[in-house]
Amino acid sequence: YWLSINKDKWNLDPRDAVCRWVVENLDEVKSFIPRKHPRVIEEDNHSQDEPIVYAAFALSIAAIALTTISGVVTYLQRTKKVIRYAQIEFLFLLLVGLLMVS
Repeated sequence: YWLSINKDKWNLDPRDAVCRWVVENLDEVKSFIPRKHPRVIEEDNHSQDEPIVYAAFALSIAAIALTTISGVVTYLQRTKKVIRYAQIEFLFLLLVGLLMVS
């Protein structure tokens, strides 16, 4: 399509070719659209006061607290031979990743 069109200054020939192809083959393009499109948004009446929400919140607080405590202990032990060989920067990188996940 677009090779037969004159080359334009702003390079809009490909866009024109695609739009023309879609118009000419609209039935084929419509066959790719799912039958349930557009989807209807359904309101969920689940409350935020369910016990699972509180349990997940408590676990996330515990994970953040333990990661922070681990970071502090690692910082305090940074002069030990084991921590130096484990490369303190790498340990902190792991703890920051764990903190982001928690």
